[in-house]
Amino acid sequence: MFVKSRLRSGFIDLHCHIIPGVDDGARDMDTAFAMVKLSYEEGIRTIVATPHYHQGKMLCGEEELKKRFEKFKVWVQELFPELTILYGREVYMTYDAVEILEQSREAFCICGTRYILVEFHTTAEYSYMMNLLRHLIFMGYLPVLAHIERYECLCGHVDRIVELRTLNVVIQVNALSVIGQSGRTIQKFIKKLIQERMVDIVATDAHTTERRAPRLRTAACYIEKKFGTGMMERLLIHNPNKIIRGEYLEEW
Repeated sequence: MFVKSRLRSGFIDLHCHIIPGVDDGARDMDTAFAMVKLSYEEGIRTIVATPHYHQGKMLCGEEELKKRFEKFKVWVQELFPELTILYGREVYMTYDAVEILEQSREAFCICGTRYILVEFHTTAEYSYMMNLLRHLIFMGYLPVLAHIERYECLCGHVDRIVELRTLNVVIQVNALSVIGQSGRTIQKFIKKLIQERMVDIVATDAHTTERRAPRLRTAACYIEKKFGTGMMERLLIHNPNKIIRGEYLEEW
């Protein structure tokens, strides 16, 4: 059991699938409401909604998605005035996606900044991942690599995380993985990365209130106990705040 964090609220969740009926996240308003309520109880006060962008697999077009987001945002702020909802996307990276990203920036970046949340297939080859990330950087994007612990080419390879960071790729891990719900091997890998100051963001990647729920508090307590309050606040508040403001992350 981890001690309670002295920081009761103020967390920023940079990666969450909470807009109802637009991807494989919240399936309806009831689910979305339950996720919002749980997020608030977990001390989250800012949520960046990041619906998937995966060519050929979207449930609605960009215009309809924006309408649903604005409606959802108003609804949330009426019920939870202290909770801020912001807009982003999670882009499934392919060469076709790169071509789309060359044409349109505002539709995909986090809060209109240069930061963009991206993911790859879990079995993507490292050379393929690096090539596409370099393309994004060349185009002026600042990639945030989602849930790095899922990729076979990265898990256990600290040297590859180092190489990614030399390109200024932002490293995000999922909160439930931090506390061991993805297995001990992954938890030990993440622990090592945090010790070596190679993790930038901890977020929920929430899709529902069940197995992939918007829970941050236990991960916050774990990080605070193992690595100190400063580290916890950096990964769950300060770095996410800089990203939504479009600012560069501070070096260690």
